[in-house]
Amino acid sequence: MRKKKNDKPIQDVLKEFVSNNKKVHQGLAQEKLRFFWKKRYGSVIDSYTEKLEYHHHVVTVHMTSSALKQELLMSSNKILKTLREAFPDIIIDGIKFK
Repeated sequence: MRKKKNDKPIQDVLKEFVSNNKKVHQGLAQEKLRFFWKKRYGSVIDSYTEKLEYHHHVVTVHMTSSALKQELLMSSNKILKTLREAFPDIIIDGIKFK
């Protein structure tokens, strides 16, 4: 039996797989955003964050504190700009706080 010779590095193969599979790309983007949210905004804000979702190019953050939700809502443009700068490969059209 003859083996195929493949000269592509595994990193390139994985990048191609992620870019060609929409669900994998979306799930990976969501996990990157969750990790960044905790790192950037700290454990206090993260403890009031119930869930962070990325769907149809919109980040939705579910908060348990309505006061904190209002504070973040007033800073949503700045937060959106920070997310876009941190992840230029992820399309982020908006951010919602629920």
